[in-house]
Amino acid sequence: MQGLQQGDLIGKTHKVKKPLSRVSFCKVYLGRNIENGMKVAIKVEREEMSNFLTLERDLLIGRNFEEIKRLSIGTLITWHGKHNEFQVMITKMLGFDLIYFLKKYKKFSIECIFNITQQMIEMLENIHNKNIIHRDLKSENILCKRHSDQIYLIDFGIAKISVKCKKQSMPVQLELEQSRRDDLESLGYVLIYLLKQKLSWSNSEKCENDLLERIGQLKYEIKPQELCQGCPQQILNYMTQVAELNHQQIPNYQKLKLIFN
Repeated sequence: MQGLQQGDLIGKTHKVKKPLSRVSFCKVYLGRNIENGMKVAIKVEREEMSNFLTLERDLLIGRNFEEIKRLSIGTLITWHGKHNEFQVMITKMLGFDLIYFLKKYKKFSIECIFNITQQMIEMLENIHNKNIIHRDLKSENILCKRHSDQIYLIDFGIAKISVKCKKQSMPVQLELEQSRRDDLESLGYVLIYLLKQKLSWSNSEKCENDLLERIGQLKYEIKPQELCQGCPQQILNYMTQVAELNHQQIPNYQKLKLIFN
């Protein structure tokens, strides 16, 4: 997908600075409001990809979260519309993803990871209570700023409004309907990756042709004790409790948060 160019002007007031990342079916750029100097994130989707409705879903879900603290995606949207052959959504710059900070500082403290976990469990409870499953929970979709404890969950482009694979939960690869448990399981994979900077199936990414099927099988077969080897006991307790949930069970979010006190 060819994207925007540095210096492109979007919506008359937002100038493209540089690429930031790729999420789902979109590219994200760093930009700046030329009127007030505010940094923004510019999310771009090609018109021919609009059938996937990733930006429309992001907008819809963001507006539904206007009243939820720390998930006010809707109130952060500054502009959306069409630019040439692209569908574009511009939001305030919320920070950088966890992978950026992992590369910069080499590791996270246990205290920091536990803080992230408690905030994320609370966020997932909020979105699940609105019958929304994120379905793409990974380190790249969790943002924070320097010198701030607050984190943000982004990219609801493939979320399920209902009754990359290495950090996604097992049913994604096994083609089962995803549920609340799957978001919580994916969060567990994020935590383990932040601690160990690898997952048990990391080598599969380099050598397996049937990557998705192989990773799904590994997730199905691996026991929490093996998956969490070298991690604090709290991570093992969390993954064990999540694994014990049945597919449609409503989790006890408060109990999961208390693990990390």
